[in-house]
Amino acid sequence: MTQNFLAEHYTLPRQVEPLANRFLWVSGAAAAQVPPGTRVSDRYQVVAPQIWFDLDPDRPPQLPEHLPESLQPYLWLFEHQRHLPTLYALVPLEDGETAILLERVPLNREGHLWPSLVNALKTASTALQIHWIEQILLLWEPLICQGVASSVLKLMNIRVCAGELRLLELLDDHENPLGMVNPQETEPASLRRLGQVLKSLLPLLHPEAAAAIAPMVQRLQTPEADLAESQAILRQAWQHYSQQQSLTVEAIALTDPGWRGGDNEDSCYPLAADLAESPQPDWIAVCDGLGGHVGGEVASQTAIAGLKLQVPQLLEHRQAPERPVESLAEQLRISLRIINDLIASRNQQDAEVLARMGTTLVLALKTPGPQPELTIAHIGDSRAYWLTPHLTERLTLDHDVATQTVTQGFLAYRSALRLTQGAALSQAMGVMASTGLQIPVQSFRVLEPGILLLCSDGLSDYGLVETFGHVDVGAVLRGELSLADWGQRWIDRARQLTGHDNISVAAFCCQLTEVAPSLISPVVSPSLELPLATATAQEPKPTDTVVAPEIVDRAVEPSFNLSWRTWLGAIALAMLLGAGIGLIVPAPTQPTPNLGVPVGPGDR
Repeated sequence: MTQNFLAEHYTLPRQVEPLANRFLWVSGAAAAQVPPGTRVSDRYQVVAPQIWFDLDPDRPPQLPEHLPESLQPYLWLFEHQRHLPTLYALVPLEDGETAILLERVPLNREGHLWPSLVNALKTASTALQIHWIEQILLLWEPLICQGVASSVLKLMNIRVCAGELRLLELLDDHENPLGMVNPQETEPASLRRLGQVLKSLLPLLHPEAAAAIAPMVQRLQTPEADLAESQAILRQAWQHYSQQQSLTVEAIALTDPGWRGGDNEDSCYPLAADLAESPQPDWIAVCDGLGGHVGGEVASQTAIAGLKLQVPQLLEHRQAPERPVESLAEQLRISLRIINDLIASRNQQDAEVLARMGTTLVLALKTPGPQPELTIAHIGDSRAYWLTPHLTERLTLDHDVATQTVTQGFLAYRSALRLTQGAALSQAMGVMASTGLQIPVQSFRVLEPGILLLCSDGLSDYGLVETFGHVDVGAVLRGELSLADWGQRWIDRARQLTGHDNISVAAFCCQLTEVAPSLISPVVSPSLELPLATATAQEPKPTDTVVAPEIVDRAVEPSFNLSWRTWLGAIALAMLLGAGIGLIVPAPTQPTPNLGVPVGPGDR
């Protein structure tokens, strides 16, 4: 990349995603020696060893045109940003060394580190203990592929906060990037080494948790180690112990055109009229239309109308005695592809009027079954956040040019945000054939009470959620503030502080209640004889409990069979598009297509 490229493509943007937490973790041997109270580069205040505070976050951070190869994993692994830190800046020090500054690290709003995994395991519930260990195994494959699996072999590098697990930094398996302080084990990173590390944690677990995973840990240390098998065993163990708490959800959705008024291209569910028909919906959604007020409004309404047909049928089908072979994620993708293709077909029929319409989408549903889980899917830059009184966690990654540039290894995130077209969407519903649509679907485990917030970029722009996400959450959870009033406060806040775009909010208020032991389903094989979890951690004794093969056998490969309900829903939606929705299309105006062009605050 040449200086001419930088001069041509870098501009001072109208908006850059603000720094969510101005406290940064700093890697590098020399940086660890900088004493608290020092000001570095007339910008960063050292508040504790390896914890710096950015005094001027509005100024672009220092990043070179070409990153050292040892730091490339921060880019390639960006899609795992919920668990991994993001490269923020490289700062030269007086002794000629370089400090690596990282954002999205396990630091709270006061600059204190989250508890270490080792310390948190001692007081965690059985389900939470198993959940954290499973997260480590799920990270292993992407980390080992990038040569940074040592990041989960150094236990003090792993930090946790309720259900969230995050690493302080990425540790190179072969060498120390830029002289980073990281004494490596003599044995290289391997499943055997991972098994040895997990074995050291067994004395910290509840006896039932240790008994459930000890055979898996032992197997990891053998030549027959199978990562997928180990992940399946942990998944089954979590499904069993998580049933001790039942999830209940309350849903609302609100939308507002913003202070500019006029047309609203956003659509969401469930609005007040929807709640009158179905007071306890199991799903929520937000769609942000693209293509001007004609096409954008039609596209977002079409998507919501399609979801109203598809999602209830999908959930009913999943709860039937003859449960489908397909995974819930795959069934959801099939439904969304059908809706996508119907919008795309409408584009071809009315191209002049609808101006290449499309829509973003973020959807959450209560996962069928006794486990406290939500399933989240998204396309575009509408987002999902998990909010508690002490934590604001972004769960989705925008489908835009900036994100695409990072994940392809070209630029660090803060540099990519400054690209002229950095905010342009890389995909949306209805503007391409479903065969080219990548639909991330994730399972989110509710391990403490909180609020799942879905929103359009009219709310998420300018870091509004990151700044105010924790406000009033406790009042809602305690019943002192209604969820509807909480949602209206978000609308009012966005109108007052930004208001440049349509504003939409949908939310689940998630509460957990204890379940009687007699009501817990035998998810795992009865031969395991797993006892119920105890209230506090105990010192388990070595056990010879063997995990039954049935646990692993239950992990079935998904097939791709469309049910008759799915096709019936598609036919009904097609009839709806041809009849009802078509009647609300207003007279055409000047089109403003969004795909492939910069998306500014007022473009949608």
